[in-house]
Parts: sequence; structure tokens; C-alpha cells
Amino acid sequence: AKRVDVEASFVIDTLDYLHMGGRCSSTQAFIGNILKIRPIVSVTSGKLSMIAKIRGKRDKAIRQLLDNALQNMDQIMHGMVFIAHSFAKEEAEFIRNELIAHPSVKEVYITEAGCVISSHCGPQTAGLFFMKA
Repeated sequence: AKRVDVEASFVIDTLDYLHMGGRCSSTQAFIGNILKIRPIVSVTSGKLSMIAKIRGKRDKAIRQLLDNALQNMDQIMHGMVFIAHSFAKEEAEFIRNELIAHPSVKEVYITEAGCVISSHCGPQTAGLFFMKA
């Protein structure tokens, strides 16, 4: 059977929850929060890895998340994209509206993030998933 690769990435609002989960140090969390660094993380085989650090407003990080995803939309399987959020409904709707305009995207589903993503990433996390063809 062919293995399906899933592309998953998230924008995290604060480093506090990554710190509490042991994914970054106290110093990294303190400095990152002062500088308003919004990490974009990817989940591959159950492991979190940082793919970008966006400094400034959350909107800028959401835009970068979208830009990264749109670069890979030619690989999307069945035209389906899933958006997960943790108390970030507005961002999820914004991401949906941007994605649905792309010709490769046929369907977009919005759901609340599960307990693992929510506990490690915290509230105001928004992310998207799609299967690669």
C-alpha cells in the first residue's frame, strides 16, 4: 500500500506553552515573548519542528503560514485542506477564504484542534493540514 504524506503546519501565538511542554527553554520563551516572535511549526511523524520565526503581529505569521502552504498546493491530494484552530476561529475563517481561491483547493474543513496540539501550542493556535499526492 502506498504511504500518504501529510503536510501539517501551525502558527503559535506565544512560546509559553512550548516552554511548559519542554519544547523550548525559559530563556527562549522569555526573549521570544518580549520580541513577539510567532513560531511556525511543522509536525512530521509526531515531532514538532520550527520552520519559521516571524517577529511582530500575528497577521504577519498567518500570512507566512499561508504563503508556505500555497507553495505546496500543487501537491494536494483530492483538493482537500483541513484547518485546525485552538480558539482562533477568525484566523481559521481567514485562512479558509484565502485557500478556497486557489484552483487546486476544492474543499476546506475547519475543526477545533485536539488536546495534544492545544496543550503543546496553546490558545490562539491556527494550522492547516493536507495530504500530498
